[in-house]
Amino acid sequence: GGFLIALVGSGWTFMINGATFFMVIAMLLLMRTEHIKEIFVERPFRMFWSGVRYSVAHTKIFSCILIAMFVAMFGFSFLALLPVLAAHVFAGGPKVLGYLGSAAGLGACLGALVISAKSKNKLPFGFFVVGGAVLTGIALVLLSFIPHLWIGLGLLFFAGFGFTLSFATLRAESQIL
Repeated sequence: GGFLIALVGSGWTFMINGATFFMVIAMLLLMRTEHIKEIFVERPFRMFWSGVRYSVAHTKIFSCILIAMFVAMFGFSFLALLPVLAAHVFAGGPKVLGYLGSAAGLGACLGALVISAKSKNKLPFGFFVVGGAVLTGIALVLLSFIPHLWIGLGLLFFAGFGFTLSFATLRAESQIL
């Protein structure tokens, strides 16, 4: 997406993204659902609180939820701030926004590769989750002080890497739990 913004502009990128939803809608319309039985869940609030009590009672699950909450709350919002960074900090337009998004995306791709390479063994849960969260935080704090585009691109690369490292490990670990 970031490269597309730099190549054709943000308007056309949004148009291309919108067009991709037609394929999703077409696939949903082609799904056969007559064999699916309707499941009635009695008392959804009771079930919700039962899940909350279970999560709090199990330390590893509760720590995963807390870490995911903090990383999502304080780390994920950097993507929404990229247009402001591109325009006001780096004095650029859609092209700079594309570079910023691409830097974060490339870091995220490397993080996913590291996770997949380590998935053959047991993932080093604490190191990846906490280390990724700390790396994301440090990169974003440093980014807030840096007015130079090339340094900012490097920091966004590390922010994307750390964020994916942390969240992908949390997701993988939640599948094991």
